[in-house]
Amino acid sequence: MSEGKDKILVVEDSKTQALRAKLLLEGEGYEVEVAGDGEEAIEKVLKWRPDVVLLDINIPKKDGFEVLREIRSREELANLQVIMLTQYGDVESLSKALELGADDYISKPFNEKELSARIKAALRFKKLQDKLIESERLAAIGALVVTISHEINNPLTGIIGHCQIMLMNRDKIPEEFIPRIESVLRLAERIAGIVSKISNLKKASTKPYLGEVEMLDLGG
Repeated sequence: MSEGKDKILVVEDSKTQALRAKLLLEGEGYEVEVAGDGEEAIEKVLKWRPDVVLLDINIPKKDGFEVLREIRSREELANLQVIMLTQYGDVESLSKALELGADDYISKPFNEKELSARIKAALRFKKLQDKLIESERLAAIGALVVTISHEINNPLTGIIGHCQIMLMNRDKIPEEFIPRIESVLRLAERIAGIVSKISNLKKASTKPYLGEVEMLDLGG
């Protein structure tokens, strides 16, 4: 086993799809394990401690929702990034995954470039969390980032996801509601940008706000 490699757990009962993802990710330098059902997935998460879990919803023994619930119920797995694999157009499953705390999602059959980009984004976010949490020099920022990522980022991802779902199905929504949904999506994306700025802070600097009250300087 190579040292220092990012670890990805692929949870997929289709051997063809699992092998495809495994070969792609190993080709990009990741260490990859595969689980074919929910029970095996939970066992490998607890023992192997991957950085990212690519989790299909329709798997035997315990489905992806049950695995996601188990992960989110454990404090020691708080920073584990979970990317759900959903069937294209399966709006109900996607909504449920977001509600349960999935960090991201990819529609099947997945595009290799998209999968690569999503994995890299998840790893960047996790590494930032880990670095800030472990750094004594940035302990205060680390606590703030953890709070934001788990108390704001997860529900925010759900809001953005739900807005996108509604806009994908705009023919089923009264026309007068479309601008409002688009407005909510823009506002949510603006908040996501602020969260991203906070997550990328390099030092805990502040600037005047009102009177003696100061606020974090997010750099513009």
